[in-house]
Amino acid sequence: VEAADIICVASKELPGRKVILSCDRDFCQLISDSINFFYLTKKELLTGEADCQRVFGLTPKQYLHKRILTGDTSDNISGVYGIGEKTAEAIVKRVGTTDPSELIKYYDWLKSDRRMGLVFGKRATEIIALNTKLMDLTYDYKRKRDSILPKLRLNNRPPDFMEFRKQLVKY
Repeated sequence: VEAADIICVASKELPGRKVILSCDRDFCQLISDSINFFYLTKKELLTGEADCQRVFGLTPKQYLHKRILTGDTSDNISGVYGIGEKTAEAIVKRVGTTDPSELIKYYDWLKSDRRMGLVFGKRATEIIALNTKLMDLTYDYKRKRDSILPKLRLNNRPPDFMEFRKQLVKY
């Protein structure tokens, strides 16, 4: 279990509005009505899809699927060979997902561009499947939730902001 999995489960299971503070853009995929993301690198609070589009140019779901195609060098995850940022962005803006059953509906359009057509390669489908498992924080959510929740002992108390501030100052 990784820290991102714990943050994902806690943010989805705790009641009320939550704010995730991080430099890791991958958390933007969790943005919803009750989960906000403070992107420390740009000092931006993202409270919905519109904010995500303003900062990253994509909705939270599109951003995740772009990362699935391009990989993430900071996490040592390879992307689909030959597909860079611009090509991935064009694909997810038009198709909306990297789900093979959806990609095939756009076969003619994707095949019309040499780079976009790379998503249909055998190795590409393997990379997309692996990257989905590695990068989609909600992938296999029920199993993650069932293993993490008992350890969190969520008691639904309101947060102790003074204690939180002490901890921040300490570090």
